[in-house]
Amino acid sequence: MRLKRSVRIEYRLEHRLRITTYHITADLEHPEISQAFCQGLQTTRELDQALSDARCGTSLGGELRAFLDEHRCFHEFPDGAGAVDARYAASVINRDLDYWADSQYCDGFWERVLRPTEARDLNLVYAWGVESHHHTHSVLRHLGEVLRHTEERPTIDKCLAHMNEEWDHPYLFRLSALRLRRGRGLPDLPGELLPLAGTRSLCNLLQHAARKHMFAYKCCAGVLEKTARRTQETRTLFAEAARAHHIDYSVVEPFVKHAETDDHYDHLNSLAAFAELCPPLPLETVADSIRLAYRFAEALYLWNCHMMDWYLMHQPGEGHRRRA
Repeated sequence: MRLKRSVRIEYRLEHRLRITTYHITADLEHPEISQAFCQGLQTTRELDQALSDARCGTSLGGELRAFLDEHRCFHEFPDGAGAVDARYAASVINRDLDYWADSQYCDGFWERVLRPTEARDLNLVYAWGVESHHHTHSVLRHLGEVLRHTEERPTIDKCLAHMNEEWDHPYLFRLSALRLRRGRGLPDLPGELLPLAGTRSLCNLLQHAARKHMFAYKCCAGVLEKTARRTQETRTLFAEAARAHHIDYSVVEPFVKHAETDDHYDHLNSLAAFAELCPPLPLETVADSIRLAYRFAEALYLWNCHMMDWYLMHQPGEGHRRRA
């Protein structure tokens, strides 16, 4: 049983092994775990060989195999395969996307959206509207890039349908920002806004993935799509945010409408839908897709940090960047 390249093995303390993956950091303690065994497993990547080389007993082998399997540390694609069924690849990667999507709501940005500590925290609701407007506006450009690098007719038709269903999403986020400003007696937004550098970085990463392969693009986009996969939870989240900040629900309603629209068009599981149309994928394409999706999940976290750094320096309804 071979470990994924992304799994790191460390000998942390006496008889304790630590694994670090895209998803988690976890420890296992057992009296037969030694520094030499951990080094051997990190080097060979083969569990049975490392156990044999270190002359470990069956007790460690069984416990460690169950531990590594639970945390999805073993290679999930067949050794030496030239290509992988796209539907199977999507099912494997979707488990990663579920984890990364859940982790998006566990950082400081959403903590202050849901449990504000000062009046200025309301500006993070405004930031989400303004910067998501820029992000969703770029989706049509990304899908156009996918079309440029796609030859399969079913995929082309699917992309065109997706573009048709997404065309008005940016205006939902802008509407939220407009309503927040109007509620505070501020004038309407200027016509032409500029995204934050963090927002532009997110869009550029998606553009890069779109040039790589449709599957890589959908893996990245799937991280965000998965955050809204439970529409009722999205309704509850933003209703709680409106109550916490003492603002009218109409300010956050466009965010809920966006999730409901995605749900209606089945965009929340679009990786699986696009994978149905894919021919078998080279292993390298699948590996690239996983790496890019992980980078995108990291970029989302940094995006939230950037919005906090910038918008919390401004009063609610301010902070958007405009052309000089």
